[in-house]
Amino acid sequence: MKKQDITFTNITKAGLEQIKKEIQKLEKEIIPEIVRRLNNARKDGDLRENSAYISAKEDLAYAKGKLAKLKGVVLTAKVTKATGETIGLGSIVTISINGNTRSIMLTSSVEANPLENKISVDSPIGKAILGHKKGDTVKLANGQRIDIIKVKN
Repeated sequence: MKKQDITFTNITKAGLEQIKKEIQKLEKEIIPEIVRRLNNARKDGDLRENSAYISAKEDLAYAKGKLAKLKGVVLTAKVTKATGETIGLGSIVTISINGNTRSIMLTSSVEANPLENKISVDSPIGKAILGHKKGDTVKLANGQRIDIIKVKN
């Protein structure tokens, strides 16, 4: 595979570190625990009707799939940081939508977590504010207005 065939994943430095920690936890804690459960369940006899064995086997497949996906992200990661006054990946932005003010961090889709106010640059809000500056007003596709109050890079 040629270098130009690889699609890189833009990610913040903090997001990449978090993914590396998750990989380490999967490799050192979660997968070994599932393997232990699987081995214990094997001792219980007939594997076709052994719910503990079936459950552990499914959990192991899920954990290994997640591990492979995360390793793929690390291999293709391109650490990016917003600079200057323009909103970009990693920017912490205070916005107001219909009078409701909140601070969000613009992240890659891999590290997005709305419960932690980490919004993907691929989300409707992310796409709307990307490239804008403090004081700008942008509109979402649904007509809602977003006022950009503060930008920290």
